[in-house]
Amino acid sequence: MKTLICVTLDCTRRFLQASLTAKELEQKDAAQTSEIVES
Repeated sequence: MKTLICVTLDCTRRFLQASLTAKELEQKDAAQTSEIVES
């Protein structure tokens, strides 16, 4: 049972990291786009 919980936590952590990375990339894209528009 402990193993199952650990695996679930690991998957959740990976999922959160992936979504955070995606958000960061979106923010970077938005920042780059606004820089291009300004120039």
